[in-house]
Amino acid sequence: MTAPTHAELVAGLSTFMGAHLADSVAVSALRLTRVLAASRDVICLVSLDGRYAYVSPASTEVLDLAPEELEGTEVELLVHPDDRAAAREQVARMLATRRPVVLEFRMRRKDGEYVHVEATARPPEPGEDSCGVVLRDVTERHELGELLAHAALHDPVTGLANRRLLDDELAAAVARARRGTTGLGMVFIDLDDFKCINDRLGHNVGDQVLRAVGERLRLAVRAGDLVARYGGDEFAVVCLEVQEPQEVRSTVRRIRRTLAQPLVLDGQEPLQLGASLGVALWRPEREAGDLLREADRLMYREKRRHQRVRTEI
Repeated sequence: MTAPTHAELVAGLSTFMGAHLADSVAVSALRLTRVLAASRDVICLVSLDGRYAYVSPASTEVLDLAPEELEGTEVELLVHPDDRAAAREQVARMLATRRPVVLEFRMRRKDGEYVHVEATARPPEPGEDSCGVVLRDVTERHELGELLAHAALHDPVTGLANRRLLDDELAAAVARARRGTTGLGMVFIDLDDFKCINDRLGHNVGDQVLRAVGERLRLAVRAGDLVARYGGDEFAVVCLEVQEPQEVRSTVRRIRRTLAQPLVLDGQEPLQLGASLGVALWRPEREAGDLLREADRLMYREKRRHQRVRTEI
């Protein structure tokens, strides 16, 4: 048997290595395909002209669009119009700094609804013509964040603004009034003898009364005015963008009328509510805290007058 020449050895080794390499590439490709198919995130390649070059199968779940429906289309087409400018700015920063970026925006599904996505984008390597992008559906996280933010600024019993939101909005309203030509008014409302309702009928009925009062106040004020539960049985109304003091007086009359109506709750006899009101109008020398204190002082003055009347009766 003749020994193989050097050339024959090299050729044989090359054939073996080529076959082995081909097998390795095939195995790696199969593994990558399986990983992409299993991922719940949408993995994309986006060309430098802003089009999808590759989209993983998860797009069907996240956007209700198959990869072939997206590939070749412009990325911006599905981005919410209000989010496009910020997204463009982030992408431009990524390309300029050659650093990955993480951004959030809304994308339109096939049914027209929008989902919130978190996009992690990496710039192309030298010589490459596409960016790697991973899209993750964060709609539930976003909605939870909105719920928590709402809970931090709203009363859990009535759903009205709480004291924190009232203070923030009142300060902003005073700042706007100083810059503009309109004023504002503050109305403080305290339910008379509410403790008796809680003691006699229970806190569940008391909560129903608070919710009903909150709804009546919402219906009594003008569109754009703020209604808040200040705490306990106290409510507050901020009359915004007031052109004339008469607008505040008209709102106060509507509040008095609606709260004077008997309140009918399921399974209860009609309740006749009483309320004490204090009203303060903003003046340029007044800060937000001054307006609150003045309305509160006038409310307690009326409350003492109501107590004297009941004592005399």
